[in-house]
Amino acid sequence: MKVSLKKLLPTMMRTTRWGELIEVVQDILLNDLKPDKIDIVKTQFQIESMTNDDISYLMQMFGRIIPNYSGYTDTPFYFKRQALSLIPRYLYRNTKKSYVHTSFIYCLDGSITPIYNDGPLLYADDSWETNDEELAVLYYFDTGLYFDDPAFPFFDVYTSASTYTRFLLYTYKFKYVESVADGFLSTDTCRALYKDIEQQKRKTEIIFYEPHIEVDFQTSGTINTTTWNTYPEMTSGNLYTVSQLSSGSLYNVKFINIQNTDTAESVSFSTTSGTLIETQTSGALYIRKQPTQKYKMIDFNKVVLKDVSSGTIATVTLPMVNYDSNMYGNWKFTFNLV
Repeated sequence: MKVSLKKLLPTMMRTTRWGELIEVVQDILLNDLKPDKIDIVKTQFQIESMTNDDISYLMQMFGRIIPNYSGYTDTPFYFKRQALSLIPRYLYRNTKKSYVHTSFIYCLDGSITPIYNDGPLLYADDSWETNDEELAVLYYFDTGLYFDDPAFPFFDVYTSASTYTRFLLYTYKFKYVESVADGFLSTDTCRALYKDIEQQKRKTEIIFYEPHIEVDFQTSGTINTTTWNTYPEMTSGNLYTVSQLSSGSLYNVKFINIQNTDTAESVSFSTTSGTLIETQTSGALYIRKQPTQKYKMIDFNKVVLKDVSSGTIATVTLPMVNYDSNMYGNWKFTFNLV
């Protein structure tokens, strides 16, 4: 309800210049000052009504730059998720939870794991502090506060027979594909993810990027197909993971051949050479590439599982798994028998 301030004046003053003055003041406050100055301040940080430029400006006020390229990272959905995760990423910086919130931006299910070395080999400590996501990642192990040799950085305090390194393993599961052409994450989105985590981590830390992909195999040997939907606000479409057991037992896998069918690149790994870490349970096989210093992984969209005599046990075709050129790459597969 609009209230006339003029009517609040004594009757004898309403027809004088005081009455005219109060009308002018009310007109300026309600018609000019309120919508142009006051209302803008009240709504400028309501995320749902902010533009991409508004959110970029807000992030810059907090010292963060939003990596913005083509595809998913140019959508309002992406920018709003950047804004929604801003405070939690500052509040829980350098903890497992901060990487969970960074994963939220990219619709990934991600977490961070310390890496330790045992002799010349590197291993992910998957059991590290799983019950406390707010504990700083290995901060209390570094007592010397000096930079170690960049060729093989490590913490200054030894724990039992192994040494925690400055390497961290960022493992993430996909929930969507970005587009039919780009696969799970486009190279631009991978670059944005890399730059976001570079802003999040300590300068002394080195991140390994490890997509974790689950694949189902039919024990009967028939083809199994898994459908992937595209990201919100991206062009609608579907991609598929197609898997099939050819012969032999899944538990006899000794070699994995990773292929990029677009470029004809391929690379092989084996359990006998120490480049694969394998764990078996009833109905599932877990295989992870052994973390390797400064290793750049090829983009891939096909996996061939082989036995000790290089006979094909199973094949998997999947949406393209991309890495940014700056990423140190790794991968992990969970193969389920259904």
